[in-house]
This record gives sequence, structure tokens and C-alpha cells, in this order.
Amino acid sequence: MRILLIAIFVFWSALVLLGQTFNNRYNFVPYTAGNGYSVEQKGDSLIIFSHYSDSLYKIGIHILNLNGEVLDSKVLFRDSTWFFVGYSNSSDKYHDGFISAGITRFPDPHRRGYMIKWDNQLDTVLTKSFESSTGDSSLFLYQAKALDDGFVAVGSKTNNNGIEKILLIRADSNLNEIWRKEYGNSTIPQAGYSVIQTLDGGYLIGGVRKIPDSWDHVVIKTNALGIQEDVAYFGSGYEGYIAHVALTSDGHYVFGGMKKTGDYEYQSMVCKLDGSLNEVWCNTYNSPGPECYVNSVKALADGSIIICGVDRSNWDMFGYVAKIDPIGNTIWYRKYSQTENNWCFFYDVIQTNDGGFFLTGSLYPEVGLTQDIWGIKLDDMGCLVPGCDTVQHVFSTDEGVGFSIFPNPTTQFINVYVSSPNPADHIAFELSDLQGRIVKTFSPTLFDTTYMIDVQDLPTGMYVLKMLRDGVMMRSEKIVKE
Repeated sequence: MRILLIAIFVFWSALVLLGQTFNNRYNFVPYTAGNGYSVEQKGDSLIIFSHYSDSLYKIGIHILNLNGEVLDSKVLFRDSTWFFVGYSNSSDKYHDGFISAGITRFPDPHRRGYMIKWDNQLDTVLTKSFESSTGDSSLFLYQAKALDDGFVAVGSKTNNNGIEKILLIRADSNLNEIWRKEYGNSTIPQAGYSVIQTLDGGYLIGGVRKIPDSWDHVVIKTNALGIQEDVAYFGSGYEGYIAHVALTSDGHYVFGGMKKTGDYEYQSMVCKLDGSLNEVWCNTYNSPGPECYVNSVKALADGSIIICGVDRSNWDMFGYVAKIDPIGNTIWYRKYSQTENNWCFFYDVIQTNDGGFFLTGSLYPEVGLTQDIWGIKLDDMGCLVPGCDTVQHVFSTDEGVGFSIFPNPTTQFINVYVSSPNPADHIAFELSDLQGRIVKTFSPTLFDTTYMIDVQDLPTGMYVLKMLRDGVMMRSEKIVKE
């Protein structure tokens, strides 16, 4: 019996470890603004590629363990030079380390693109800058991907006359340029933000065509030498944003972006395309709002698709992550927001080795504080608060909305998952100390949402979180701040 109990304990501990979650804001060095733009996992480490600003823009590389604790943090910069990470999902991993892309701005007015090879300890192995052959253009690189025999990066080139074209650069394993190709024309600016290698050895590029007041998604298919084979523009009803591309398990393609549905109303959108870039299906994934879009899209091994981005469907800025089945139906959709007037952005998502998900982005205050890098680990159902997919059935009653909290005890955030309410409910939460003094409050504006109460500034001790409906307390939970 004792052996059986030990085995059960070990098994349960393993399940808890596999399902662990965390939610942290990171201010690694004093700065005014930080953005986590790309995430990777290597073994038991989670890596965030970021940029942040003080007197200059710099690149940050931050290594976390599976509990979200910082193992190492490094900075890359050059004197008198702005150094940017490219954009969402700007990095990739390969057997010897990582590749990332970005932009530098030297004292001269022209920007240069770069690629950097990192080893598995996140030390730089090789840095290569790329510029216009004539020296009269700015060159931007937004994303780099590893290939079997080198690397590819996508971006744009803009000359002094304002003509911007999509740019694709193919490099060998030492970052020596093999070829570069430009796409577009001299009348409408275009930029590439996303690239993947296709099954036939060619490339799929996602980006934007910058028609005045009506940006369109653009998707380009090339052969292995970068020669354009097909191009598709998704405009009008798809107005407004960048196409982020991925290869699906059946060999087709998807892109994530944004669809305009009315005046100042947009929705996050994912479209599946066949091998000739014809639309198979297009679906939207949140209520209309002034800013709702996809920042990263990844195809998973089970045929499903994971996306993340920004949901501003009620004018507050939420980070969201959603899982979609192969025919475009929503499996689950999770929203995350800090309660203290922070705007929350997700820029990249990966599936972790335990089947869960790790995302990075930024927490941006409307007033005060700093714009910090955000790292959040979710379980395989997209939950930060374990069991968020079932909490409405566990806690909801005729008396009000259900909620659940995690972790408890806590040091940084009290994460409160708020389930679907009765439409007539007017819900508010109050956090009080043991003397009854209210120290934090918030009223949910969206439901089926996780709200993150920042308690770093509170003294250690015991607190009480109360849920009120129409001013009447319906439920309370004791919270320990360590």
C-alpha cells in the first residue's frame, strides 16, 4: 500500500509539473519601455527575445526556467545605435542555437537589417548586417527562419523616394548572402513580416500592401530561388493589417490578420489557403472593436492552429490566445488583462514541451509605471488559472458569476478567472486587508476572462478577495501575499 501511495504521489506530482502555469511582468533593467516580441523553448528553458529603450533601443535576451524565474538576462547594443528586434515571432531555433532578425539605425539616416546567430547559451556567434547595394535605401528585416542549410529573412526596402518593396534574403549557415529578391511595384508600398519554407522548398511570405487608408494583407508564394509563383491580396473586407503565415499539417497555408467589419470595428481573422493561394475558409474570432488582430499564428501537430494577439472589442486592451480546429472552428478562446488600467499585448506564442503554451508581449500602463515585458505560461487548455475551462460549471449558481483564483499564496499577481455571468449581474471585486481597508478594486468588463491583480506593492500578509453583485457580497476568498 505504501508503495502504491508513493507511486500515486509521484504520478500526481508529474501531472502538476506538466500543468504548471505562471504570469510575470519583467523589468530586467531600468528602462522606459520593454516589449517581448518572440519566444522559444530549449530543453527546460524558455527564452524571450525583446527590445527595450532607455537612451537607446537595445535587444534583450531573457532565459527563464519552467517556473518563470529568471536564469539569465543579456543585453545587446552598439554605441550611438538603435537596435531593434524585428517584430512578432522574429526568431527561430535550430540544432546549434537560435537565429533572430531585426533593424539597426546608425548615425546616418538609413536603417540596416541584421541577422544574429546565438548559441544555446544565448551568446552571439555571428552578427551580419544587410543594406542596400546603392546605399540610398533603408532596409528592414522583421523575421528570420532556420533552414536545413542556412537561413532566410523577410522584410522590406525603402528608397529615398518612398518606394517600399517586400524583401526576401537567403543566407548560408555563416550568414553570407546567397541571393535577395524584391516583390511589389513602384506605386503601392509593401512590406513582408512573416516567412516559412514550403514543402516544395519554396517560400511563403506574409505581409501588407499599404494602400492609403486601406491596408491589405498580401501573401506571396515563391520557388526555391525566391522567384514569385503566386500572389494574393486580401483587401476590402480584410482591410487593415499584416498577414502572418504558417504551414498546416495537410500542406496548405494559413494566415492570421484582421478583418474590418464596420466603422472603427475590426475582428481578428484567420484564413486557410490552398496551394494556389485560393481561400478555403476565413473566420473571425472576437467581437468587433477598434483594434482586434492576430500577431502570431502557429500550426500544431494535431492539425489545430494556435493564434495570439490583441482584443480591444470593448475598448480596453486585452491579450488573447485561441486554439482553432482544422476547419476554422474555435476550440477555446482566452483573454487576459491587468486590472490597473494596463494595456496588454501578446506578440508571440509557442506550444511548450508539456503541451501547454508560453506567450510573450508587453503590459503597457495608461499612466505611471513602465511598459514591461510580459511572460505567461498556460496549460493545454489555455488556462492560467487551472480549470478555467470548467470553472463556470463548478462555481456558477443562480446567485451570481463564478470565479477562481491562482496562485495562492502569491508574490506578484492574483489571477482571477471570471466566468460567464447572468446578463443582469453587475459584478465588482474588492481586495481588503484584515482591517477591512479596501486596497484594490476592479469591475470586469469582459467575462470568460482572466484578470490579473498586481499586488507587488502590497505588504506581506493575509487579504480577502470579495465578489459583489449590485453591491452585495456573494463570495469571498482569503489570499496570502508572501
